[in-house]
Amino acid sequence: GAPVIKSPTPPSTSGNTPKIKNAFENVYQYSKGGAKYDRITDAIAYFIAVDNRPFYAVEGKGFKHLIKQLAPLYRVPCRETIKAKIDKKYETLSKTVAEKFKNVEHFCLTTDIWTEIMTNTGYLGLTVHFLEQNELQSMTIGVFELEESHTGEYIGQQLTEILRSWNIDTENVMAFVTDSGANMIKAIRETFGANKHIPCFAHMINRVAEEAIRKTSGLNAIIDHVRNIVKYIKKRQDMTLELKRKQIENKISKEKTLKVMLDVKTRWNSLYYMLQRFIDLAPYISDIIFSKIDAPTMLTAVELIIIKDVAHVMRPLEAMTREASAEHYVTISKVVPMVSCAIDQYNELRITSSIAGDLKINVTLEMEKRFGQLEYNMLLAVSTLLDPRFKNLHFKKPDACAKAMSRIRKLISDHKTAAATATASSTSSEDEDK
Repeated sequence: GAPVIKSPTPPSTSGNTPKIKNAFENVYQYSKGGAKYDRITDAIAYFIAVDNRPFYAVEGKGFKHLIKQLAPLYRVPCRETIKAKIDKKYETLSKTVAEKFKNVEHFCLTTDIWTEIMTNTGYLGLTVHFLEQNELQSMTIGVFELEESHTGEYIGQQLTEILRSWNIDTENVMAFVTDSGANMIKAIRETFGANKHIPCFAHMINRVAEEAIRKTSGLNAIIDHVRNIVKYIKKRQDMTLELKRKQIENKISKEKTLKVMLDVKTRWNSLYYMLQRFIDLAPYISDIIFSKIDAPTMLTAVELIIIKDVAHVMRPLEAMTREASAEHYVTISKVVPMVSCAIDQYNELRITSSIAGDLKINVTLEMEKRFGQLEYNMLLAVSTLLDPRFKNLHFKKPDACAKAMSRIRKLISDHKTAAATATASSTSSEDEDK
């Protein structure tokens, strides 16, 4: 008979249905309003805020390429969207933090004022420090534009308004750290109390170093000589490579080779690092610039001795700057001991070159001028006495130590009186209830 022709069985689509469904689900998840879209956008906003990146970073070709590799279906939003996202996040978090501040008993604050050069606009930055479960917490609560002349009265008003907006009672402010500008000192003393101002120790060290160097005749010429050599090497790649090669030839591993360092005008300690690095590399630098016609002349043997002595003189100041700039622990109790130890170091320091010797004299004079009254700052003195590592070991002025000890006794007495009054009041209330 005739063959039976069977109609082909249509292919089943049931196995592909989940894949199609998943594909649409994926597209939805990465579209605006989808869970993955929101999660990635939040992460980008976090990246911009925490790493202090500009908003236009999201429009960069490299950034978009990175996101495309990680999440091909995600479309990077524009900078305005990210800005709005961060603003919204700020509103939410600031309310949470303000509520948190209600439960904090004591605050220390740090503030500074600077001027943005391009627009000639003044800004005030404010950071709060407090203890949470015995751990130091620091939060920058804002940068605020100053619209009037930076008088002490105006600064005090601005600080009061800012703290009020964050639920911080001025009575709970234990200390205020600022630079030594007359307007800042006036603002804190008149607004928060004369005994609550602490001069920024790192800023004071900076002034000591700058003034001592400025007043030392002949030193700046040698520093400029070093700076010119460093600039010459840094701007020429062949010199940088040659410097590296010379070190490797001297049995220094590639990973441990050093580069010259150039100082930054606003940070005095960068000058110390520049000189110290130059001293370390001097034999190699001498070799590589000797053959260059357009290179600055190398320092003489006498000048090298001078900068070595200068580095010795600057070393105690650098150590104090580094210690005072610590961010993760409280340093107030170390100020008096650090100054005391530095004075002892300078008294014992023996210098051969006359220029470095003059620098040493100028440093000690500037330290006396700027640090001479620090032991009379009650917050500094009391903190030092209460630190079991230091107690009264580093006080140079017995009367300052005695005043601080009297202050501690009074604080203890006042605390006992307040506790006794509170107990008596509580007992009286209980008796009345009966």
